[in-house]
Amino acid sequence: MVLFHAHCLLRPLAALPRPKLLLLAKRPTRVAEIFARGDAWPRTVETLRAPSLVAAKKQSLEIFRREVRR
Repeated sequence: MVLFHAHCLLRPLAALPRPKLLLLAKRPTRVAEIFARGDAWPRTVETLRAPSLVAAKKQSLEIFRREVRR
């Protein structure tokens, strides 16, 4: 298991073969959402432009906005 702290969604997706991304909420810190990604490895520019990744980024931003409003 690798713990990869990032403020950018693309960094762990590009660096890890089978990332599970934990989106954390503000205090008290809790897991707001878990993303399990299974994109092809090694990553390519095409992989990082895939519609599924674009949708995951959009969903993560919606979760972030929801958590900020709480």
